[in-house]
Amino acid sequence: MFKRITILKRITLLTSIVACFSFAQLHSLADESSRRLSLMEGGVSPGADSRGAEPSGRWNRTIMISKPQLHNGSIELVPESIRQSIAKLHLLLAASVEKIRSKEGVDRYRLREVGVGYGMLQSNKYRIVTTSEPSVEKEGLGFIGRQILSENEKQLKSLQVIASNSNVLLFDAPAIFVLEKEHRNVTMRHAVVLDPQQGRLSLFAWLFEEKSQPEQGQKKNVSMRQDSLRKIPEGFVEDRRIHVDGNAFTLGIPSQRAFALIEMPAGEKLTPTDDFQVQCVKPSPAPEWFQSFFLGTP
Repeated sequence: MFKRITILKRITLLTSIVACFSFAQLHSLADESSRRLSLMEGGVSPGADSRGAEPSGRWNRTIMISKPQLHNGSIELVPESIRQSIAKLHLLLAASVEKIRSKEGVDRYRLREVGVGYGMLQSNKYRIVTTSEPSVEKEGLGFIGRQILSENEKQLKSLQVIASNSNVLLFDAPAIFVLEKEHRNVTMRHAVVLDPQQGRLSLFAWLFEEKSQPEQGQKKNVSMRQDSLRKIPEGFVEDRRIHVDGNAFTLGIPSQRAFALIEMPAGEKLTPTDDFQVQCVKPSPAPEWFQSFFLGTP
């Protein structure tokens, strides 16, 4: 039992957004400092009304859906019951977008908030599930699945909004990736960007890491992974592939680096400019800079 619990805790680091999200009643992640990144409540279907009609409801746009799967490595070290449960819970990132019409009849769009949650596919649509919901909402998860969901909810507390305005929201998530054939700790930064004129929604993501531990009083040596910048279209469905390192297991118990994401979401690969590489790793970047860079507008 201890072995299974440890595996659950390690693997949920990857099945949550950690490495791009989980859920009680809809509320701010921590306090006002979370700035418009919220947990989606159980039972909602993000973006469900957006096909063939004007999107409606609080979470009226689906940004991305991630479907975790153990892809390669020492998969046999993970019990089958855990593998099956992981595949049932899909990570959803959604947005609340508001259309505002001026007196002159010109439409403008505003990013009100971004929501995260885990969903299960039911009757061809996703429904958010939470540990606080009645058991009927989690039908088919079983004991192991509920434990995974519970651990995922805890991991979402590590998400950190670092900047936002009415069209851009940037947040960070700690992650573990396969880099140069080893599992390494990195930060995955996300930028949700809304075109205020056209209403187009995109997600941009990239990785950065500390190259070395700084001496006391010195600045951190942080650099972007130049090949990691991606543009991910609205509604993208990602197969979140995970590598299992058998050497990171001791007596069947995994270390914190036993599981790692294999790759970035398969969106459009972008080449960062020199200026972007400087701006994108700042601890408190200006959202207006990213709005201008990604949309070409101030």
